[in-house]
Amino acid sequence: MSRENNVEKVRRYTDIVTLIEEYIPLRRAGVNYKALCPFHQEKTPSFVISPEKQIFHCFGCGQSGDVFSFIMQMEGLDFPGALRRLAERSNVEIEVSDASDGKRAISTQLYELNLRAASFYSKCLMRPSGVRALDYLKARGVSLEMIEKFNLGYAPEANLLVKNALKEGIDRSILKSADLAYENHHGRLQDKFRGRLVFPIRDGQGRTIGFGGRVIADGKLPKYLNTSQTEVFEKKRVLYGFYSGRDAIRKKKRIVVLEGYMDVVAAHQFGFEEASAVLGTALTGEHVYKVKRLADEVILAFDADDAGVAATQRGLKSLLDSDMRGRVCLLPKSTDPEDIIRESPEKFATLLEKSIPIIEWSLENSIKQKKHMRDRLSAKSEIVREMVEVIGKVNDPVKNSEAVKLVAERLKISETAVLQEMRRHLRGQSSYIKEKTSTKRDSRKEKLAREMLHVLIHKPEYSSEIKEVLRAVDFIEDNYYARLLDLYINKYKGDIKQMIVHSTEEDKKILAEITLSEIASDSVFGYLKELKKDVEKFLLQIKHDELLLEIKELVEFNKPVPENLNEEFSRLGRLLR
Repeated sequence: MSRENNVEKVRRYTDIVTLIEEYIPLRRAGVNYKALCPFHQEKTPSFVISPEKQIFHCFGCGQSGDVFSFIMQMEGLDFPGALRRLAERSNVEIEVSDASDGKRAISTQLYELNLRAASFYSKCLMRPSGVRALDYLKARGVSLEMIEKFNLGYAPEANLLVKNALKEGIDRSILKSADLAYENHHGRLQDKFRGRLVFPIRDGQGRTIGFGGRVIADGKLPKYLNTSQTEVFEKKRVLYGFYSGRDAIRKKKRIVVLEGYMDVVAAHQFGFEEASAVLGTALTGEHVYKVKRLADEVILAFDADDAGVAATQRGLKSLLDSDMRGRVCLLPKSTDPEDIIRESPEKFATLLEKSIPIIEWSLENSIKQKKHMRDRLSAKSEIVREMVEVIGKVNDPVKNSEAVKLVAERLKISETAVLQEMRRHLRGQSSYIKEKTSTKRDSRKEKLAREMLHVLIHKPEYSSEIKEVLRAVDFIEDNYYARLLDLYINKYKGDIKQMIVHSTEEDKKILAEITLSEIASDSVFGYLKELKKDVEKFLLQIKHDELLLEIKELVEFNKPVPENLNEEFSRLGRLLR
C-alpha cells in the first residue's frame, strides 16, 4: 500500500471533532464547533472546528489544519509519527514496503530493548549497587519526583545488563546495534554505560531511543557518554527533556535550550518545564524544525564559557536559517544554568526575561572578539561585514531596518555606511532596489489572489464575476495564492474538502483559515467592486514602479532622464493618489 493510501485510510477512520474533544472541551456553534485554543492562552473561544470539512483554525494564533496537523502540533510529532499515532488510536493497520518493513522491524526491536534497559537501570538505582549514584543525585539536590519523571537510573559495574540480556536470549548483534554494549579486546560484550548514572533519552512520542551516562567519580574516563547514532537515535534531531516539557513549551510558546542533562533536571524541578537540552551538539536546523511546531521563540542559555559561546553562535545560524525568533540568555561568567537555578530560581527567571535578541547578541559578541585589534577602523569594518551577513538572513523588513540602525548606533557610524555594505552584500544597489520593488509588488498580487479565492470558496455563485476579474490579472499566476486559486478552479473544480485533503501542511493552514472566515452575503457586491478597483490600481502601480526603477538607474549612472519619462511618471503618481 502506498503512503498516500495509508494516509487516506487513517484519515477515514479519524473524526476531527472526536479527536480534538479528547484534548479540550468543545461547544456547538452552528454547523461548526468552538473552543478555547489549546495552542495559546485566551479568554474568548477563537478555535473553530468544521466537522464537514474536517479542519480546524484558530483566529487568535493562526494555527490550523486537519487531523494530522492537530496531532503534530499537540504532540510535537513529525508527519510519520502523527500517522503512526493516529493509526494506533483508531486500530488501523498501515502497510509498508518490504524494505521499510525490515527497517521498521529493527527499529521496533531497538525501541523494546531500550525500554527494557531503561527499566533495568531505573531499578538498579534503587538497589544497594546504586547507592553511590543515588547519593550523588541527592547531593546535587535532585528530588525523587525528578528521578521518576526522567526515569533516571544506574548501570552497575558488574556488567549485569549484558548478562541478563544474553540469558533472556537477546542477540548480541541487537545489543550492539542499540549501542548498549560493545566488544572489548577479548571479544567479550561489555555494558557501554557501566558504572554511570544513566539518563534515558526519549523521542517526541515518548519512546526511549538512547541514553546518556555520567561518571559518578571523577577520573580518567570521559565525564559523559551518549548513545552513538543508531537506527532510532540521531543526536542532531533530539532534545533531552523535550517530550516531558512539550505541554509547558506549547503553553508558554517558548523553549529554553540548555547544554546538559542536569541543567534540564534542575530547570524542571524549579518550574522551568519548557527547558530542553542539546546532546553534545549546537542547536541544529532539525531541532528548530521540531520546536517550531510548539513554540514561537527559542531562548539559548548555554554555559558562560568559550564552548558555550561557540555553541550559541552555531545555534543562532540555525535560528536565522529557519526564520525562528530567538534570544540569548546572558549567564554570569563561569556559571551554568543548574548552579543558578538551584541557588535562586528567581534569578534565573530574571535572566531569562532579560535575554537579548540574537542580532544584538551577535553584534556584542563580534565587538568583544575584535577588542584586541589596534586598528579601530579595521575592527569596525570587520564587525560591519560580519553583521551584514547576519542581517541578510533576516526576512522581516522592519527587523532588518532596526538591525541596521542598531549596528550604526553601537559602532557610532552612519546608517548609510552599513547600508552601503549591505548593498555590496546583496550584489549591487540596483539589484537591491529591484528585489525590494518586486517584494512589494508580490505582496499586492498575493492579497488580490487571496481575496478572489476567499469569495470563490464562500460564494461560488459569483464565480463568473471572479473570472471576469481574473481575465484582467493574468500577471498574478506566479504567486502563492494564485497557485491555490488555480488549483481550486482547475484541478479540484471547486471542491475545497478534496483540495484540503491533498494539500501540504502549509497549504492546509491557509485554506483552513480562508474556509472558516465567513463573508456576509450583503457585502459581496461591494467586495467585488473594491476588488476590481484594487486590480486597476495594481496595474498602475506596476507601471509606476518600473518607471521609478528605470529613472533611479539612469540617475545612478549619471545619465539624463528623458522628459517624456518624467511626465509619465508624474501622471501615474497623480492617478495613484
